[in-house]
Amino acid sequence: MRRSWSPSICPLPGSPAPPAGGSRIGERGARRVVRRWSPCPTWSRRRWPGPCGKAAGWRRSFTPTGWPATAGSARCSASRELQDVSEAAQALGIDVGGTKIESLRVARDGSILSRSRSVTPADDPEATIAAMIEAAKGLLEPQVVAIGVGAAGLVDANSGVLRFAPNLAWRELPIAARMSDALGLPCQVDNDANVAAWGEYRFGAGRGYRHMLLVTVGTGIGGGIVAGRRLFRGAHGFAAEIGHIIVEPDGPLCGCGNRGCLEQVASGQAIGRLGREAAADRPQSLIAELADHDPMHVTGETVTRAAKAGDDVAIRILSQVGGRLGEGIAGLVNVIDPQIVVIGGGVVEAGDLLIRPAEAAFIQAVEGYEHRPAVPLVAAQLGNDAGAVGAAALALEELGS
Repeated sequence: MRRSWSPSICPLPGSPAPPAGGSRIGERGARRVVRRWSPCPTWSRRRWPGPCGKAAGWRRSFTPTGWPATAGSARCSASRELQDVSEAAQALGIDVGGTKIESLRVARDGSILSRSRSVTPADDPEATIAAMIEAAKGLLEPQVVAIGVGAAGLVDANSGVLRFAPNLAWRELPIAARMSDALGLPCQVDNDANVAAWGEYRFGAGRGYRHMLLVTVGTGIGGGIVAGRRLFRGAHGFAAEIGHIIVEPDGPLCGCGNRGCLEQVASGQAIGRLGREAAADRPQSLIAELADHDPMHVTGETVTRAAKAGDDVAIRILSQVGGRLGEGIAGLVNVIDPQIVVIGGGVVEAGDLLIRPAEAAFIQAVEGYEHRPAVPLVAAQLGNDAGAVGAAALALEELGS
């Protein structure tokens, strides 16, 4: 039997007026109303919001008849609430790495409204999640309707579980469920390089392109692929783990358990290791001087500082690492054929001392360079904010899918 409707209702904008009658439709019916008539492009067709933010206020505005209450005007308060969510929806973006947790409150246009930074308790997964929750609570505002998280390692984006992080003590960590339970908001979790790729694609160096490759070069190497304006995750969500392509089978041991991974010869780790070797062999070098003549204190940043000061040894180290990076990028371009390659991460601070050797090696290694459209290698534009901004953007888009 067809259910009747309350005569004292205010239809959502653009929707047909429901017939007269009187029946309670309840929350399940309210969900159907949202799916059928909601004018809000960021309202999820698969998720019903939790008890936080404007979404909860809208949900509470349903009357015993099941329809939003009138507010003395032709447009009901619930309709205005939905309009507010549509135009002013915000998300929290959290980029959690091995040393720090970067948290941002982000508008739909990618602008950063507020931020916080805290230390990652890398050896304690439970403490890490607790720190993420506290950071999120400090940034919550009524306009926030979703949370996005970028985490290093193999992430199952469908379940929001971090399966494995080679350089951290994280295994089978249900980040999305824990965050949603604590904060009452939907949470989207993805690989840190994936969210950084999406941030650069939407609001940074990748704008205007359909096919983009992001390579993040920091302590390790990560990657993110945008193909046909969509983030490519692969069959299981583990695509673009480019730092663990084996390029030297007898090379240095990697945190993943293999030897000779790309990130062991073309990342900040590699720069630091080569710098320590150089400081030990040449105790009077600028690298050794900057480390107080203790080779164990040499980092990738130490080598970069020495290279910028004109130290020949440091310049050669960056050139060697840049060359290996360019060779690795060439192999990826041969496989996925992007329009542009964006290079991000802390190692990019070395600038042309790293990028120019990478470009030269890339040109030599990529197939048919002279016979294919140019694929530029460019520096990322969003810097350290790319991951959190991209995570927030993905969360809003998932909510509206």
